[in-house]
Amino acid sequence: MTDPAAPAAPADTTTAHERASAVIDRLHAYWAGREVVLLVNRYDGATRALADELTACGAVIAAVVAGSRCEPGAFGARHVWNCADHGISLPRARFDAWLREPPAELVRWLDDLDPDRTWTALGTTYTDTGEFCSRPVHGWWRREWAHWEDKTEVDALWERAGTPAPPYEVLPVDSPDLTGAVARLDRGRGVVLAADATRSALGSSKGLRWVRRPDELQPALDDFAGTTDRLRVAAFMPGVPFSIMGMVLDSGVAAFEPFEIITLRDPADARLVYGGTSTWWRADPEVRRQIRHHTRLVGERLAAEADYRGMFSIDGLATGDGFAVTELNPRHVSGLSLWAGWPEFPARLFNRAVQERVAGFVDSDWQDIEDSFSEAIRRSPAYMVKIPLEEGQAEQGTGTVLVPGGPKDGPEPDERAVRYSIEPKALRVLDVDQPRQDGAVAPLAAEVANRLCSAGLVSFLDDHAH
Repeated sequence: MTDPAAPAAPADTTTAHERASAVIDRLHAYWAGREVVLLVNRYDGATRALADELTACGAVIAAVVAGSRCEPGAFGARHVWNCADHGISLPRARFDAWLREPPAELVRWLDDLDPDRTWTALGTTYTDTGEFCSRPVHGWWRREWAHWEDKTEVDALWERAGTPAPPYEVLPVDSPDLTGAVARLDRGRGVVLAADATRSALGSSKGLRWVRRPDELQPALDDFAGTTDRLRVAAFMPGVPFSIMGMVLDSGVAAFEPFEIITLRDPADARLVYGGTSTWWRADPEVRRQIRHHTRLVGERLAAEADYRGMFSIDGLATGDGFAVTELNPRHVSGLSLWAGWPEFPARLFNRAVQERVAGFVDSDWQDIEDSFSEAIRRSPAYMVKIPLEEGQAEQGTGTVLVPGGPKDGPEPDERAVRYSIEPKALRVLDVDQPRQDGAVAPLAAEVANRLCSAGLVSFLDDHAH
């Protein structure tokens, strides 16, 4: 029983941002002076960002094991072991499986450098082993979580969470009833075919085909030959392609801000073109509330059914007054853009610590994390737009192009200036002088690509204009 004469405990006057910032201090204390062996399938932005977080937190990247070529000193490491130097050629999708049974010469190399085996290993997002050469792998990806990344399996989870999704059927890729399924599910705009994940994990519009007419079905099936066992056939739904990230903690599920997925289409062959992400986009307030509510429900199901902890993302389509979900990624994906509003926060290392259930991280308050992350994203929206091109499709260089402002009957400007850069195989949107009222970047990216590269692309927002 509380003593009525005892003084009341002082009220907590710290803000959510201040409480979440304490996570940064704990990460610095956890990693300071630790020696790390970094396991990377290639030298790219994600692995560089992870290495930068480690260095910022005081860790020492002692060695790198690379699936593709890394130069000496990559990531600031003292030692680099390249597969190619040892006659090993690995497709990107095979690297993490190879880590489970490394060759004896690699084990000897690492033991010569770290004879007491005190180093900690960190792998890719998909590294699914908790041990590498008898050293712990920090924040490894549990293989059972991959089940929900399969587009032919995830609808069962949507149903149990009560989350809206398009009508669908799942059939063998060689089923004679595929034609019937397409006819049953077509609501006037065709269907979307999605491959299963039996051969590899799929993302960024890979393993997807939009079939608009019956005569497009067989060419799409030809493309899937040898790459999948089953297909998910779902009604095509128009809307803004979006993603939202959440995080499962012991205290509950944080749901962050929905952001735009820059998905363009080539009407000539129904090809889906992934072009990046943008947190400039703002969903209708009620739709935003619904999306975040269902993100929490899905996160709770992941915790209950897969004992999940850490970041996850949900992809979907936002309509004027609602939304439907299409894909679940039970892992840390790109697009959150926390780097723009809160670059000091080591989000990748925080997620790894939560996956490992390290005290001081997995028991963080979900509301503090949600509020502080979301505030930073809203304060400093950002985008990373990269439209793939064919080699030589446009002359390399930077410049500015004027594109239409928006609907003629709306309060949009007549034109917008978009600054761009053309690389050997990509077009990047660098800056827009004035965002659209809804913040959407996809229509502007499509216009720039068409003006400069004769790409013939359209965005989902521009369906009515084409």
